[in-house]
Amino acid sequence: MNIGPKTIEKATEMLGGMLRIYQEDIDKAFLRADNALTVALGLKFKSGERRGEVEIETAIKFVTDQVKDSVAILFNENQGELFTEKDGKEKGEK
Repeated sequence: MNIGPKTIEKATEMLGGMLRIYQEDIDKAFLRADNALTVALGLKFKSGERRGEVEIETAIKFVTDQVKDSVAILFNENQGELFTEKDGKEKGEK
């Protein structure tokens, strides 16, 4: 197995191709992002089945939608019940 200049050139071409394929999606995600968008590119070299072969695998990862949510309460274990049953009805019911 040899990772030479031609292998690197091919890997670069493949990564560029992925960016071109997903360009519109990346643009949309960037416009929805707060201030920045992270696009992770992956590259893996693996020995091929035959002598001299190198398997090149490329990957791309980015978030297209961002969900932000939070829930906050003040809670006290020692707090009494807000509603108590009275004649089968809760307080406040008529």
